Amino acid sequence: MPKVSVVIPTFNRADTIGDSIKSVLEQTFKDFEVVVVDDGSTDNTESIIASLGDSRIKYVMQDNAGACAARNNGIRHAHGEYIAFQDSDDHWMPRKLEKQLQNINLYNSKIDICKMHSVGLPEDEYEPCRQAIKANFSYEYLLGRNFVSTQMILARHELFEDNLFDVKIPRFQDWDLMLRLLRDHKLSYTDEVLVERYISADSISQNVSKALEAYSLIEKKYFDELSSHRDSYSRFMYTKAQICKSGLTRHEEAALFMNSFKMNPNLKSLLRAVQSLVLL
Repeated sequence: MPKVSVVIPTFNRADTIGDSIKSVLEQTFKDFEVVVVDDGSTDNTESIIASLGDSRIKYVMQDNAGACAARNNGIRHAHGEYIAFQDSDDHWMPRKLEKQLQNINLYNSKIDICKMHSVGLPEDEYEPCRQAIKANFSYEYLLGRNFVSTQMILARHELFEDNLFDVKIPRFQDWDLMLRLLRDHKLSYTDEVLVERYISADSISQNVSKALEAYSLIEKKYFDELSSHRDSYSRFMYTKAQICKSGLTRHEEAALFMNSFKMNPNLKSLLRAVQSLVLL
């Protein structure tokens, strides 16, 4: 049985999947399997994967159902004691698994997240943000703002027995998953960039309409918890206004900033609310 199963969903990424898998195969920690779930690709993804010729790669084909359905399928095919996730167009640093396993052993945790650098944005972006670190990655902070992407996660396999990705949520499924996991388990943090995420024009992370739908579904799903934590609900509305700005009317944006201020009055939220009202 391998120590780690690395799950990689892919769909028509023949131009990037090879390099993505190679960054896993080149890990300094060697006791792992790679479960690649092809979500119905119509390009030459399968032949690219076959050309790598590594017995640690397990190739699974499914009908097109989306990345999260593919991740869930990968989890079901995984045999490792731990599960990690990679995307088909991103890059792992060589010591990712080694470093995160060391951190899990050091802190006796069941979940570890590492720092991630996003490439392709107007400015460099890193997760987790400073505020999440300062808040010690609390459940209450996560309620208001996501700070985890799947590529950052290394977790015990057993945690996924009752916690799979919610395929009904079109974006931020990693946020929803971590909210469920953090209810019962604290995480450890490897403070080193071990993942580079590449943002392209067709990346789902650039889809604002799906972001708006996801925010609505997550708000409904965690309404009771958000209502019990006004600081979290304030942050939730504040970040929704920022992330979904291009998909909101001026009135909708102003209402979010104003409600954020009402939930948790402070200078920053007040300035945002006033600025948005002035621009109406």
